[in-house]
Amino acid sequence: MEFNEKLLKDTYFPQAISKIKEIVKIKSFAQTPTKDATYGIGVAEVLTFAMDLGKSLGFKAVRNPKGKYGYLEFGEGEEIFAILGHLDVVPPGNLDEWKIPPFSPEIIDGILYGRGVLDDKGPTIIILYCLKYLKDHGYVPTRRIRVIFGLTEETTWDSINTYMKQEGSPTFGFTPDGMFPLVYAEKGIIDLDIIGTGHNTLNINAGDAYNVTCSTSTISGVDVDNFVKLGKNKKYRIENKDKQVTIHGTPAHGSRPSEGVNAGLQSLLICHELNIKHNLVQFVGEILHEDTALTKYFGDLDDESGSFTINVGIVNIDKKSSMLGCNIRIPVKTDLVVVIKRLEAILKPYDLTIKEQHYDKPLYMPQDSTIVVELMKIYHEVTGDKKAVPIAIGGGTYARAMDNCVAFGAIFDHLASTEHQYNESVKVDELWKSMLIYVRAISTLGMLDKFK
Repeated sequence: MEFNEKLLKDTYFPQAISKIKEIVKIKSFAQTPTKDATYGIGVAEVLTFAMDLGKSLGFKAVRNPKGKYGYLEFGEGEEIFAILGHLDVVPPGNLDEWKIPPFSPEIIDGILYGRGVLDDKGPTIIILYCLKYLKDHGYVPTRRIRVIFGLTEETTWDSINTYMKQEGSPTFGFTPDGMFPLVYAEKGIIDLDIIGTGHNTLNINAGDAYNVTCSTSTISGVDVDNFVKLGKNKKYRIENKDKQVTIHGTPAHGSRPSEGVNAGLQSLLICHELNIKHNLVQFVGEILHEDTALTKYFGDLDDESGSFTINVGIVNIDKKSSMLGCNIRIPVKTDLVVVIKRLEAILKPYDLTIKEQHYDKPLYMPQDSTIVVELMKIYHEVTGDKKAVPIAIGGGTYARAMDNCVAFGAIFDHLASTEHQYNESVKVDELWKSMLIYVRAISTLGMLDKFK
């Protein structure tokens, strides 16, 4: 199929940017469920927005009766080529750290800012307008093309798991929620709680999601003067008000915790220096520190997907109990049982236990599979980068939710990516480049003679 790039850029791309701005305004991070909103009001609102947009663009729209997922569909046939996007986002954290309000998207110097512009609302909307362009210009796929909207990718995955149980697994697909050129392997991921005892005076509350480093931590029930003194000596960003101390960190994605500054861990490290007796405090002070790879204990597990990593996303200590909420990334060739047994052995001397919350198995797609070969061919043609090869990552995407699926974009430079961080952003030019790639990818995969 011939593509009119000028028409795509002058008409469809501006419409996509406009709708990205609209959908980013919706605060679709996980909130308290209600009778009419399984995952919270904001998530219900964002699904309604996406479904209404899809219908206005002329696609068949199907919404789960309980609002657990939705999808748009174009074309006919037995096979389903799926594109998996997610409309939920991680919480914004400390609003004072944003140069523009996270839910008031704005383009500054060619960069679009806002929570979700990159992960994953922006790329998902780009996909819709690629499909709209194809539909408007006579494209007829040989199979159904289905854009699936997941709603709990950043938390429990209940949304996509419910979809798979009720609708069945598509034939093949991709998710625009990873990196270019293409991700063929993803580490296993487990969210778990490390459980300890309570403390008579110490109270710590840090973080709000497993897969983001703790951006802030509030501490009370300590010797405030000495706590603040130690924190400032370490050059932590720390403040004291009404006998409550707040440490400000820098959020980073749970797959790359070393890129952030973990306020929760900093709180525990100061407590350890103050000789506060508590099993979580001692574990962090003596074993974990801020070593996100725990190389001494897990370094031999490294493989092509990278190293073992542990992110502490939540810290809670009060009189009744204590907990570290951890997001652990496991190299693709390592069994979960190996990791759990080693971790239990490390924790045993501290009388700490593990409570597993959620596990996503690793993804490994052979590099000679049809979908990898075809998508890499398209990436090479559009970008001119013939040397680019598929990559393995520590992040986890919806690609692992179904068979024959990979993550394909939309991040071009993972070292500069801002997902889960303050001032999440994406270059408008990169969104345009992704549109050129995606419109060809959809056109090609929608008409493959044979998939294997």
